[in-house]
Amino acid sequence: VGIDENQKAVIEKKIEELQGKIISIKNGAGVIDTNRELLELKLKRAMLENDKCDVSALETELHSAKSRLTTATLAMNNCSRQIDNLKTYIAECEKNVAKFREKWHEVNERQYTDNGICPTCGQPLPDEMIETAKIKFNTSKVAELEEITKQGKREKENAEKSQQLCFEVQEQFKIAENETDIIRKEIYSLTAEIEQTNADFEEKRKAT
Repeated sequence: VGIDENQKAVIEKKIEELQGKIISIKNGAGVIDTNRELLELKLKRAMLENDKCDVSALETELHSAKSRLTTATLAMNNCSRQIDNLKTYIAECEKNVAKFREKWHEVNERQYTDNGICPTCGQPLPDEMIETAKIKFNTSKVAELEEITKQGKREKENAEKSQQLCFEVQEQFKIAENETDIIRKEIYSLTAEIEQTNADFEEKRKAT
């Protein structure tokens, strides 16, 4: 089968135009679309010159797309696991905050209840000893309240930091999810293109 020189000339001209277009394009999606169109034209040129169906370039691109899909899917799954772990941790922190709040109120409501009577002899204790006991009680109470407050604040801060991290990971998940959708469409398009190219070539071969 002879080479269709007119058809080849049209393809060569279009290839030159697309190569110039790629240099000027800034948008990533535009570059991908133009590269695809350029690849198709080069494939058609090769088929005209060699009189055979060579889809190796498309298959290489398909293999690359599948590899990128695997990477994006792994990233999405990893984000999903992180989100689940963070949510579990946040719930635990919030549960602890509630416990510490309840404990704080419980301790704060404690009152000095000693009746001022010596448990051994049954005689009233000296005022000085009673006052000392009250001071000791209040000092211990304040220290315990401060410790509970400190622990509660720590749990609350951990929950807030984890929540912020969870938001960030959720954004990463959305990006990975969007990327997998784009790549799947690319794989579908490439697969259909390979099948159509093979079918077109076979039909042309039978017609010659």
